[in-house]
Formats: sequence, structure tokens, C-alpha cells
Amino acid sequence: MKFRTATMVAALVAGLATPGTAGTELSRDEVLALIVGHTEQGRVMKASRDDIGRDRTQYAIRYAADGTLVYSTGGGKSGTGTWSMEGNALCRGFDGNGASCRKIEKSGDRHEGVGFRTGNLRYRFTISD
Repeated sequence: MKFRTATMVAALVAGLATPGTAGTELSRDEVLALIVGHTEQGRVMKASRDDIGRDRTQYAIRYAADGTLVYSTGGGKSGTGTWSMEGNALCRGFDGNGASCRKIEKSGDRHEGVGFRTGNLRYRFTISD
């Protein structure tokens, strides 16, 4: 019994440490069809220095066809920024700060922004009109 419990705990901890689920990377055209004219609603999972908020921040971003965006967070912060595509990567910059680029993966009914070099899950989101 003791061994079985320890094995189950180890498996659970290993699952929590996984950087993200192995999703299917979207192409440039798929990312554009997904975001342009739509609102991304999500949560920051692992913030970078130029991200929209700290870890666990809930947010909404509306992407315009002209490469601009408008965002708001659950903490009451709002602002504007820019977006662009670099290959298959979605690049976003907030409030005049430098842009960060992430590959977008589809995992079940949600999408994930994943770091190129690290493979770290940065944010999870769904799309609405």
C-alpha cells in the first residue's frame, strides 16, 4: 500500500511539472483565421518580463486586422498593443513594450502559447467572437 501511494504521488507530481500538453502546432494561416477579428480569453501560466501580467492573470485580447490589439485583465488593467506574425509564431507587444513571439498549439478545446526555445507553456486560451 505504501509503495502504491508513493507511486501515485510521484506520477501526479510528474504530471504537474509537465511544461504543457503536447498540442498540435498551428500554421500561420490557422493562427490568423483564429485571432483576427476575434477575442482571446485566457490565463497567463508562466509570465515573461514583457507579458500581459503575472502568473495566473486572467485576460482578454481583441485582435484587429491592422495589427493592433486591445486588452484587459481580471485585475483591472487595460491597454493597447500590437501583434504580428513571424513565420507560424504570434508576436504580441503590450503598451509599447517589446514583442514576444510564441508558437500556438491546439490542445483539445483550447489553445496554448508555447515558448520556442524552452517549450514552456506561457498561456492558455479560448476564442470568442
